[in-house]
Amino acid sequence: MKDLSGKILGKIKKENVQPYSRLHFIIHNFVIWSLFIFSSVLGSLACGVVIFQIRHTDWELYHYLNVDYGTFILINMPYFWLVFLLGFMGIAYFYCRRTERGYKCPAALVITASVIFSIAGGIVVYKVDLAERLETVCINNIGFYRKLQEKKTEIWMAPEKGLLAGTISRIISGNKFKLKDLKSRTWQMDVSHARWRGHLKAAAGLKIKIIGRMSGKNSFIVREIRPWQGRGWRRFFNMGR
Repeated sequence: MKDLSGKILGKIKKENVQPYSRLHFIIHNFVIWSLFIFSSVLGSLACGVVIFQIRHTDWELYHYLNVDYGTFILINMPYFWLVFLLGFMGIAYFYCRRTERGYKCPAALVITASVIFSIAGGIVVYKVDLAERLETVCINNIGFYRKLQEKKTEIWMAPEKGLLAGTISRIISGNKFKLKDLKSRTWQMDVSHARWRGHLKAAAGLKIKIIGRMSGKNSFIVREIRPWQGRGWRRFFNMGR
């Protein structure tokens, strides 16, 4: 044992090994904890958008599309944000294990805590409408993300199946208006017996989703009108872009 200690001390003297200062460890821990907290916050933001997208998906529409419910779920899952969420949860786990006492915690406990934190943070992000605003920013500024969301909106472009979406272009009367759909076609809408959801009122420029049936080549009898997205923040996918 003495020989081993001597060898170690000899190697330290020979290589001039210097101990780290207390400041080094303070800075190291600060950086690790900052990265852990930052990753956890980003994970919460991603979780909030996942909740937002799931909450505002029209899950009952599979009845109109001749697909089973499982297939419809697979089509509408928010894969982008789920990958984003899992990625930052993984980063948070990585840095948590490298904190001063994090390496002592069982992996299952760290993972469970990370999941709970992300879900709790995601709920807060969703409740304060930050998730919808983040979604809007991504759609307006990230081309490939916008295309992903546009793919999802195509589900509403099936007038022969009773689904239609677009922007009200002109009010004709209390029971009729013109609609410019997502493919720039113009429809005359009969809303005499329509149910308006989300406290909507007919107005030029309002973007909506419609359930009903075709009554002619460019005419539609409306059964139900829904908000285009969310709770009334800025509407995106503006016509004419």
